[in-house]
Amino acid sequence: MTRTVWASAEARKEWEPRIWRASSAWNRVERLRVPHGLRIAAQQWISIHDYLEFIPWAINNQVTFKVRRWTGAAGAFQHTSYPEGKDQVVVAFGRCHHDLLDKPEELFGYPPCCVANFEKSFPADVDPVLGWAGGALPFLVDGAMRRSFTPKYPWTSPLLRYLGVRSVPHIPCRHDCAASHKQAVQYLDLMDQTTGEGNAEDVQAILELPVTWDRYRGVVIITTPHFRVVATSSYFPHHEVLDVTV
Repeated sequence: MTRTVWASAEARKEWEPRIWRASSAWNRVERLRVPHGLRIAAQQWISIHDYLEFIPWAINNQVTFKVRRWTGAAGAFQHTSYPEGKDQVVVAFGRCHHDLLDKPEELFGYPPCCVANFEKSFPADVDPVLGWAGGALPFLVDGAMRRSFTPKYPWTSPLLRYLGVRSVPHIPCRHDCAASHKQAVQYLDLMDQTTGEGNAEDVQAILELPVTWDRYRGVVIITTPHFRVVATSSYFPHHEVLDVTV
């Protein structure tokens, strides 16, 4: 569940189209990274309609693909478990032999530091945003565990991934992860080349907004100067807050 609340009608008029363009462009460029040589393999969770469009795309781009499972509609966390059903399909694809797609995670090209950090924090927390904050020191404010800091590479922020706005497919290990930043630059360049003028600028502008990420009892609220996002998160009985400025 994700809901967006706008600060004003003017904010919605400006930022809703930018978010839609950024999210749509990301979905396209995530797929294009494979035939463009930026990843050996990838995986997407898509509707049956999108899968029928995916098949000729894969053939035309000489991409091998394999259905890993059929599932129900999208849930809160794709990396935990997929709901039962036949509405969606998890499809792996890559520039590799068909048999290698049985375990495509090994070919996704995530930075080793980020993989190690994710494996350390998951499954203790299925929404591992706090790990991205890295060494930012927490302190108590009104009973909330709060971290306030300026990220070195705001483009790699995972805080707005609930809206589909991101520039890397993984959750970086830290806000100053140089390997993740390098991938973000590559992917934004590819977005500029392939998805339409201004889409990469939309992604950058959204990710550079000052953000407060506040989690409590299974709900996360992400607040920017222009909109607020309410989304499902993992359950914690106390407040955890990130204040992020750029």
